[in-house]
Amino acid sequence: MASRCRSLAGGLSIEGYPGIGVTLAQYLPANTTLDPVAEGQNSTCSSWIPIPPMPVNLCRLAIHVPTSNSSEIVEEVWLPEDWSGRFLSTGNGGLGGCIQYPDLAFAASYGSASVGNNNGHNGTSGGAVFHQPEVLEDLVWRALYAGAVIEKEITRQFYGSTHQKSCYFGCSMGGRQGWNAAQFHPELFDGIMVGAPAVGVTGLFSHFARFLTSFGTDVESAEVSVEQWSAVQNETLRQCDDLDGATDGIVEDNRRCQPDLSTLLCGKYGHATSLVSTVCLSSFQLSLVESFFEPWYVDGQLIYSGLSHSGDEVFQATSLMGDNPTGWATEARRRKLESECMDAVPRHRSWPKNKTPTTSTLSRAIYRGSETAEPRSSTGTAKRMSTSTSRNRIAITSTCPRRCTLRPNN
Repeated sequence: MASRCRSLAGGLSIEGYPGIGVTLAQYLPANTTLDPVAEGQNSTCSSWIPIPPMPVNLCRLAIHVPTSNSSEIVEEVWLPEDWSGRFLSTGNGGLGGCIQYPDLAFAASYGSASVGNNNGHNGTSGGAVFHQPEVLEDLVWRALYAGAVIEKEITRQFYGSTHQKSCYFGCSMGGRQGWNAAQFHPELFDGIMVGAPAVGVTGLFSHFARFLTSFGTDVESAEVSVEQWSAVQNETLRQCDDLDGATDGIVEDNRRCQPDLSTLLCGKYGHATSLVSTVCLSSFQLSLVESFFEPWYVDGQLIYSGLSHSGDEVFQATSLMGDNPTGWATEARRRKLESECMDAVPRHRSWPKNKTPTTSTLSRAIYRGSETAEPRSSTGTAKRMSTSTSRNRIAITSTCPRRCTLRPNN
């Protein structure tokens, strides 16, 4: 196994993908630890995704794949010594410039060959797509597709036989990638597990921009305080937690959760009418909070359907504010808009305070063709997958999945 692994450093020949370069081919015994930052990985990735020790003996292969004259993707392929005959492709979170090492380790622990990639750029910043349409193409779909095709062929060459089943899982932006694969390339995988899929992503980013414009970007002086968001979260859990029959602090099916937040309105003595909260909201604050979860229309066009009540409202709100707001909600949106709309709308460097419905509608129109289709396509997806192969399955969860069907008996 070790010598066979090291021999991969001599190069790879994959039909349809000329110019693949091998940067690393090493045999790693179980419990080996990695330091990707020391190897040159962007430091924002390691702080975001802790890397566990190797769960089993495996061959670690790192490659770079040209996707155009101005773009390339970086992939890692993990090939366990005791291979189960299965293959797993992993998605990315946020703006997806980081290989998900914990997911690769999880796959290896079940004997599955696996692949992860950087989606054509390094780190968590969205600035990589600025004036770079080919990099955007990698992010939208090409990196995932190429990674799956290439890794399956590497697996076949390395083990001397094809995989028995292929699987995908990812969360958030990785969930969007899974939807994209199911809708446009159903032949890639036998099963797909997606969590909290960020479909309709341009509308989502516009929705975040609207939030920041309405609520403010400073946690300390925001229109609705963290304490008040905590009251919203507690009231949501009070009304929705036991809808699934279990009172466990989890809103299992957020589609059924439609809390009446008027119980938090400040009454005559400045307290909420809710029996479980002494924190209250003014009618203006309540209207802002409710707008966060309601559909948003501009000139009759749906921009975004609104976020779900999930019992994590404090996180949803505060992750958008503060000194270091979530990059995929701020920087990436601004970069994309500036890159494509500079001649059509003012390039507001003070974004998002100058964000307008007009810029949201324009940006959504520009990017709608490159993002994954909306959830309305799920019925067609099922039909396409069933006609592709009888083994295709897709599972959707409202939260990020931590398990995929990798056991041999499934």
